[in-house]
Amino acid sequence: MRILLINEVCGVTSTGTICADLAEYLIKRGHDVRAFYGRLDAPSRCDSYGVRIAGKSEVMLSALSARLFDNCGRGNRHSTRRAIGMIRDFKPDIVHIHNLHGYYINYPMLFAALAEMNVPVVQTLHDCWSVTGHCAYFDNAGCDKWKNGCGACPQKKEYPRSVFLDRSASNLLEKKKAYDRLKNLKIVVPSAWLRDIVRSSILQRDAVIIPNGIDTEIFRPHQTDYFVKKGLTGKKVIIGVASLWEPRKGLNFFKELSKQLSDEYRIVLVGVRQEQKKDIPEEIYTIDRTSDKEELASIYSGAYVYLNPTLEDNYPTTNLEAICCGTPVITFATGGSPESAEHYGIVCEKNTDSILDAISRIDSLPAENIERARALFNADRMRQSYEELYEKML
Repeated sequence: MRILLINEVCGVTSTGTICADLAEYLIKRGHDVRAFYGRLDAPSRCDSYGVRIAGKSEVMLSALSARLFDNCGRGNRHSTRRAIGMIRDFKPDIVHIHNLHGYYINYPMLFAALAEMNVPVVQTLHDCWSVTGHCAYFDNAGCDKWKNGCGACPQKKEYPRSVFLDRSASNLLEKKKAYDRLKNLKIVVPSAWLRDIVRSSILQRDAVIIPNGIDTEIFRPHQTDYFVKKGLTGKKVIIGVASLWEPRKGLNFFKELSKQLSDEYRIVLVGVRQEQKKDIPEEIYTIDRTSDKEELASIYSGAYVYLNPTLEDNYPTTNLEAICCGTPVITFATGGSPESAEHYGIVCEKNTDSILDAISRIDSLPAENIERARALFNADRMRQSYEELYEKML
């Protein structure tokens, strides 16, 4: 098969890693693969299949337009026209789209061209942006306007931020119109939570559940002295991991918890930016963001528990990584986070008292659940499911 993958990034961040890993799996399986992306430099591993379709200046202009006019996903006309030409030249048997937001492509133009080519399309939703008139998540705002038609958006200043205009109502109608053009479309989601969102949305579509997967050869339980080297000998380490510690990731819960924990414990946060460290209590140990998976696996393996107090999320990969390293997860009933945590973890209420209670019960979790979770979270299982979906659609 000739398979085209499209995403905002390739080989970096969680969706970019999923995209690159899938491309390499499919190439090993004998398929001809291209991965179109629009933002950030891809690592050298992507050189043979990755194609950047938007220049930095085009992305910046599109981001500025979205900031002023609330039109994320409807800029980039020139770069999208070029990309459509490359799609026609490649003649894919199937197109697999990931994130459409990110200021790199004009999705109405893309969808119209794919409909004209009559090529089967798969889209994996990694958040809720495709079914709302503006935002990527709406849980924390308690908004359900996306069900019947947006407008007067309470999330206008959240990503993708709009300073002046609110076009959420027309944006949602434009998305419905674009999706209605695609007659051979399968929407894929990693969680039952997001499947139910899609069913209830203005798109009125069903979705296939294919859970995210990780490299279980790297993320596995192993002996490590990582925290001993950091001077935390004898401490029960509670870790938090984020590529960007924004409010929805629950940073304030760690700050509150640090004041209530006994000396037996120590909180360690991974991915804290330099400018954020001045606001972090001295009781919390911080580690810079790392892209080294082996180092991250050592961090998980050396921890007592992984705390993920996310307020908005889909199916967080960090939960999978922690569990596959033998570390239990504590999380809130947010999005699809409980769906992975239930394999080896505790779902608690959104307050520190509930977190403390969960920590006190963490030793009671059955360790035999780890291997069952590792089999479920194996990335090859996810990739094989995608390949089978492509074949079924053809």
